[in-house]
Amino acid sequence: MLPKSGLITTSAVGPDMKRRTRNLLTTLIVLTITAIFIVGFVLAWDIFDFKGKLDELVNTDFYASDAPLYRSSVTINLTSSGASALPAEERELIENYFRCFYASLGGFYHEDMSRFYGFECVDEFLDDLALDFEIAAAKNASADYSFDSCDLYLYIISRRATKEGTVEICLRSSAKLRYDFCPIDTSISDENHTFVISLEDECLITAHSTDRVSRKYADMVMGEAAAADGYVLSDLSYTYFYPYASAALDMVDENHSDFTAYLSEMLNSEKLPSFSAEYPYDSSAACSYARESEGHSGKFGSYDDNDVNFCSQCLYAGGIPMDAQGDKLTQWKWYDYEENNAREHEGCSVSWYDRKRFWTYATENTGFGLVAESSVKAKAGDIIQLMDNGEPVLQCMITGTVLDKNNLPVDYLICTDKIKNKPLSLFWNGDIRVLSVLGYNTANM
Repeated sequence: MLPKSGLITTSAVGPDMKRRTRNLLTTLIVLTITAIFIVGFVLAWDIFDFKGKLDELVNTDFYASDAPLYRSSVTINLTSSGASALPAEERELIENYFRCFYASLGGFYHEDMSRFYGFECVDEFLDDLALDFEIAAAKNASADYSFDSCDLYLYIISRRATKEGTVEICLRSSAKLRYDFCPIDTSISDENHTFVISLEDECLITAHSTDRVSRKYADMVMGEAAAADGYVLSDLSYTYFYPYASAALDMVDENHSDFTAYLSEMLNSEKLPSFSAEYPYDSSAACSYARESEGHSGKFGSYDDNDVNFCSQCLYAGGIPMDAQGDKLTQWKWYDYEENNAREHEGCSVSWYDRKRFWTYATENTGFGLVAESSVKAKAGDIIQLMDNGEPVLQCMITGTVLDKNNLPVDYLICTDKIKNKPLSLFWNGDIRVLSVLGYNTANM
């Protein structure tokens, strides 16, 4: 039977009505949030100049030549000699490489050096490791090893095209660094560099070799990292360098801790020499010669690796007489280039200019001539040899110490034929051996 009205009615709200209500509320919330965001963005657009920043980002060419070369505040005064022999693009590449490198050292910030290297250039890893090492050593030192300005000089030796379509450029670099810790400039002269540059798409470095000491250290550490897995560094392709670059950085950190402890022992050791000399060594005169001479002279000749010849000259300036009284292993003399093992004042002995033979003579000589001994204790006028797997790679003379803010010694100043007044820890963290120079004897056996 139908109701009186003929219709069926109900007062309940159905499922569809609830869903429509939820959707309406959700839409209102979304519209409200969107409106708030738009109003906020419009206000921020004017207040914070988002438009200007966005335009700057979109229109920036990160590879443009007018992009900032480095963020460091270090002033680099660069002069090139012979650069007219280079096309402008090559000269700019090389000069900017050196600007970035030294700006990184002075400001403790590793600038973007990758912009200078071509595709899969393995030397980029080694250069980066050398730079990271020097920055970390300076940054973690007890003295202030930052510098505000640097005079940099490049001398272009040669430029030649290769069969591979690249260009090989040989040059020497020199620099004067003004550290706050020392009133005397630190100078680095006649570092040799060979760059191989590709000219295919862009002018970029595809290979770089140098006798820079920190690069020698980087080569050594990277080689040790690869050798741990049985590899020789020169046999590795670019992609294989990645894990060893990371392992090498870890080794640098470990070496730094050990080296710092050894430096402290050298500086503070109270160990006395085990024997004495008839006549004392004038270490002050030797150090003066070391600071003032480059060791390249007509009187004593010059060698490709001139560091031992230089140190021998320093000892001679400190009063150590030449020794022609022994045999080929127990002579130390230089009168001219020709090797002469006779007991006469002519020619030269190999010990005068060779690292291993010098060390043998210095530690084993008896009777007439140099009196010295291998030691942990080191002082101004003593000799240091930097070691790579038991082989000496550089010989230096200690010319002073670096003091911290409490006037306590924390490092040594080193001189070689190419480096003057540079802290030892800034270019080496590996093994070293010390020769304590005591004086000389005049009596024969």
